[in-house]
Amino acid sequence: MVDVRYHYKYLLILLLLLTTVVSAQTINVEVDESGVCLVSIKVEVGDGLQSVRLPIEPIAASIVALADGKALPVIYENNTLYLILDKPSTVDISYVANVSLVGNVFHLSINTDDNLTLKIPTSSVILLTLPKNIISFKEEGGVLTLVVRGPQEITYSLRVPSITQTVIPTPTNTATTQPTVTQPTVVTPKPDYTSLLITGIVVVAVASGVTYVVLRRRRVGDIDKLLDDVDRSIIRELKARGGSALQSELQVSINVPKTTLWRHVKRLERLGVVRVEKVGLQNRVTLVRDVKV
Repeated sequence: MVDVRYHYKYLLILLLLLTTVVSAQTINVEVDESGVCLVSIKVEVGDGLQSVRLPIEPIAASIVALADGKALPVIYENNTLYLILDKPSTVDISYVANVSLVGNVFHLSINTDDNLTLKIPTSSVILLTLPKNIISFKEEGGVLTLVVRGPQEITYSLRVPSITQTVIPTPTNTATTQPTVTQPTVVTPKPDYTSLLITGIVVVAVASGVTYVVLRRRRVGDIDKLLDDVDRSIIRELKARGGSALQSELQVSINVPKTTLWRHVKRLERLGVVRVEKVGLQNRVTLVRDVKV
């Protein structure tokens, strides 16, 4: 009797020998206001079976690869993406990074020794470590942009929203003194990230000592733990409608501002929970991943 496992193993080895390994040309990592990391990669590949080593571990269900605007079939294994193309193409790969969370501290592990661009929204995210091998940096429009070289681990946390404090005037005797009006005082701290990059070594030493003795790690791959009330309302409404609905239908049912709904729909799309398609002049939102709500 022929051993099928032997032939399968032989075929797998043959495919690996035929695979062309491709290096990423550009790597962009963007952290959103909720701490989720979206990775986008652009590569030039030839035809046939190609493999791309991913710079950051992905949530596998969120991987999308496009060539000339068309989705490609992909195979993912051991931090490597395998692509099959019938002609040389420029391929755009995007996915949600599988970040680790310890307490309220996010850990982003960069596994490549290539350069990558990291974007941090300074109004909602705080870097807790000084990145190593910084090639350049700038802060513009509330976004800190760093060009760094890996491998390394970057830790960050979400900023607590700033609180507006109002000083209430003390009542006085109007018969003897003039009324005193105290203007409200608004406290809106603004971080100086240039100083952070210069003096961050001290911060790194303190933060590292605290961070690594806290609770055991849990994976952000549990997407349901990243969802807020609006995200859950969208998923529940889609399930109630059989898994798909027009954006205008969701708007009526959920009753939130249009811009708010769209922002949450795009966030769910980045997480690999929904797919958004254009139908005429409208957007159709389809549930592609079953998430507990």
